[in-house]
Amino acid sequence: MGENLLEVDSRSQIPRLCNLEMLSKRVGTKVRVVGRIISMNGDNLVMQTPDGAKVMCVVGQNAGLKTMQVVEIYAVVLSGANRSEHNLYLQQYGQIYRWDDMTNMGHLDSAIKLMDHPRIAKHIRFPADNCANY
Repeated sequence: MGENLLEVDSRSQIPRLCNLEMLSKRVGTKVRVVGRIISMNGDNLVMQTPDGAKVMCVVGQNAGLKTMQVVEIYAVVLSGANRSEHNLYLQQYGQIYRWDDMTNMGHLDSAIKLMDHPRIAKHIRFPADNCANY
C-alpha cells in the first residue's frame, strides 16, 4: 500500500472530473466531463453538465451516440467566442464512455463539488493536473 491512499496512479493519466464551474478554471487542460447529450450536429454535440449548464464538444467519433444519452468524454477545455453560451468548449481527445441514462446528475454534481472543495482537493492528486497545457 502506498502512503497516500487518495493518490491516483501517475501512469493512469486520468484527468479530473469537472462540471462547468470547474471548466472555466481549467482552460487548456485535459478533463473528464459527464453530461447528457442534448443535441448533435455532425462532429459537434451539446451536452448538459451535472450542474445544469450546456457546453459544446467537438468529437472525433460519434457513431452510435443519441440524444438524451449520458456519456463521459475525455477532452481538452478550450475557449472561443460563439462556441457556446459560456465561451468554453471541449475538444475530445480520448474515448467516449456511455453511462446509465438514469444517472442522477444532481448527486454527481455534488460529488464533483465535494472533490474540488479545498479541504478535500488538497488530499487528492490527479496526474493530469500537473500535465503541460494542450
